[in-house]
Amino acid sequence: MGTVTEIYTYLRLLFSRYGLPTIGDSTLFSFNSPEGACENCKGLGEKLVIDENSIFNWDKSITQGGIRHSEFRSGSRRTNIIIASNLFDVHKPLKDFSRQDLDKLLYSGRLVMSDKTQGFIQKYSFEGVVTGIMRRRADRRGLSSSTLGRDNKFFKLEHCDVCQGSRLNKRARAVLINNKNIVELVNMELDDLYEFFKDIKHPLAQPIVAKMTEMIESLKEIGLGYLSLSRSVRTLSGGESQRVKMARQLGCDLIEMLYILDEPTIGLHPRDINQMITLLMKIRDKGNSVLVVEHDSEVIKAADCVIDIGPLAGEKGGKVMFIGKPNDLKQNKESLTGRYLSNKRHSGKRPSRFKLGEEAHPESSNVDSGVVATLFPRITTEVLNITNASTNNLKNISVDIPTGVLTCITGVAGSGKSSLIFDCFLEQHPQAVVIDQSPIGAMNRGNPATYTGVFDRIRKTFSHATGKNIGLFSFNSIGACEKCQGLGFREIDMHFLSSVTLICSECEGRRYKKEVLGYLYQGKSIADVLEMTISEAVKFFSDDEIVRRLGILKSVGLDYLELGQSLDTLSGGEAQRVKLASELHKKGNIYVLDEPTTGLHMADIERL
Repeated sequence: MGTVTEIYTYLRLLFSRYGLPTIGDSTLFSFNSPEGACENCKGLGEKLVIDENSIFNWDKSITQGGIRHSEFRSGSRRTNIIIASNLFDVHKPLKDFSRQDLDKLLYSGRLVMSDKTQGFIQKYSFEGVVTGIMRRRADRRGLSSSTLGRDNKFFKLEHCDVCQGSRLNKRARAVLINNKNIVELVNMELDDLYEFFKDIKHPLAQPIVAKMTEMIESLKEIGLGYLSLSRSVRTLSGGESQRVKMARQLGCDLIEMLYILDEPTIGLHPRDINQMITLLMKIRDKGNSVLVVEHDSEVIKAADCVIDIGPLAGEKGGKVMFIGKPNDLKQNKESLTGRYLSNKRHSGKRPSRFKLGEEAHPESSNVDSGVVATLFPRITTEVLNITNASTNNLKNISVDIPTGVLTCITGVAGSGKSSLIFDCFLEQHPQAVVIDQSPIGAMNRGNPATYTGVFDRIRKTFSHATGKNIGLFSFNSIGACEKCQGLGFREIDMHFLSSVTLICSECEGRRYKKEVLGYLYQGKSIADVLEMTISEAVKFFSDDEIVRRLGILKSVGLDYLELGQSLDTLSGGEAQRVKLASELHKKGNIYVLDEPTTGLHMADIERL
């Protein structure tokens, strides 16, 4: 937080000029500088330590594969060296090893061993498991990502025991201002740090303190006063991160700027959305133009001008439905957004919710049976436990989450929702299926059909109908256009400029060999099917499994997508719903959805 907001830059300057004892310029208080960084952890504040429970199977011996690292599997060269060294009882379970033997097995330096047995290598070296891994990591030639990943899973991060995670050396930590060192200040909540600066009146410090308090005020105004400068940016929620970026703009003296924000309310609680709107207004009032792509009704109502695009999604969209003031949009009968803002979106009776244990009467609800089925009460008999959660803002809490029902984890931004679920719950319940907005699959080759697995069924259908090899109907196999390798386009390297993408001249973007396009099912080629929207494909196919899989994609609001649309063209919200559709056909899972309404219009949220 301190470096991203630049408050830490001014804090270092303050300690270099006003702190006692004086030790020199501000670089001496930087953990990114050799002069200020802790000598033990090199300014990282953390160190890698072996996780013995991960690397050892305590119930097995060395010869049985008790060391889980792949280089030490039973019969491997590294295991044979341990056996030949005669340093350990290799047939004894690791749980019976003394602490001294375990330390030797893990941390021993390189020992040159001799074997005078006829026909064997005369000299070889033994080194501890961790010693060997760390030596390899220090190799200047670097490691492959696969090797690094294989090693990393046996380590965990702990605070450096020299600097206690502060990242600074002893000399920097010894400098004080009003009996506080720089480490104590960066660990304070911003609310408390703001009060601390009020007591500094010295003329030498005042200009620096004034700048810092102005920056802290911006963060406090948008509800981030509970954060500290030492908080790692990677642990911030999406809403917190968004507001930190925007708070920096309040301190910017530039005017007549154009700011474009893509859904700034993502991850925000309703209370935080009002703070965000206030922040947007302040940026506007400084003489700037603010353009916001947004679905949230409160932001739409607060805007000076609204441009509504529609009327629907995909091929049914792309038109300007309205330009004008929010109140006028409410009166526009052609705009779905306007109908939602004016609460006129329902043509019939809105389905009621049933209380737990209350009998549901589908025939009286005026909604179709598919919707009513989701309204029946679910009774839970089991719970999933989270115990002693204390990550980030969490106060050593324990929570029971009921099974077999929909549970919503809510609260203001930064209250600990993500920490509770993604850091604590998933660690204790790794079997859960996580559906978030991270990139999915091989992005330029994958599409909704391949990701959800329905394309395998479609290819089988074509194979049975034509009597041809199923591989012909794959753009990643023998049916692929040879010129573009089934991509449908070619990338031209422009050397010092960005690469240019051109539609393949051989297949004209259809990804297949010409002969494959001649094999038809119900008058359509495989490329024709990939160009269908999901809604069209549901009507085209009669295979129950295909229709069921495509129906799930349709039910999560993706009926407008083409089956063959490249995954790298999907928005974050669309990608998340494709993931959701790929998992919904499975039974008995625990699903963890990270803000599934992100990127959705009010109408899409209701359907979701």
